[in-house]
Amino acid sequence: DPCLYVTYSHKLKEYAQTHFNQLNREPREVLFKTIKELCLDLLPKIQREQFEKSGYVDLIKFEIFIQKHSQKFSAHMLWEEFRGILKGCFYLASQTKKILTLSQYLDLTQIGLAQDDSLFDQDERKSVYQIFESYQQWLKDSSKWDDLDLARCAFECIKNNQYSYAQILVDEVQD
Repeated sequence: DPCLYVTYSHKLKEYAQTHFNQLNREPREVLFKTIKELCLDLLPKIQREQFEKSGYVDLIKFEIFIQKHSQKFSAHMLWEEFRGILKGCFYLASQTKKILTLSQYLDLTQIGLAQDDSLFDQDERKSVYQIFESYQQWLKDSSKWDDLDLARCAFECIKNNQYSYAQILVDEVQD
């Protein structure tokens, strides 16, 4: 079985691959991938096509969206909240739902999180959730997607399949 090295950025992937090739003295198959490449590789061709590059929403496109929808909150904080709590918390990985409900978000203890796991105070969360709903609607209406949409789709595809690697190294796991 090959080894798998996964990271968030192309730059780090290329850096690691270059250094591995320079240092490696024994033949070993190592696949170097970004998380996006890994997810796309796991999808059947028909699903892969729905994740066209032009529809990808990165932080820069997200900031542009937020500028139009909120001057009250930092785009970076919203980006982290959406990715880490509202759309990407561990609880959702075991659920058929793709996002938290407003009720769950207002009381994070319902899903096993602490209230202070959110970057926002309790009184700010309703406003944050409204912005989140606008963001989700914008993604849907404009056929756009973000990393979590891709990861969720890949996760659904691999649930019943087995993939085997001798080792898996995830660099920058916080991303």
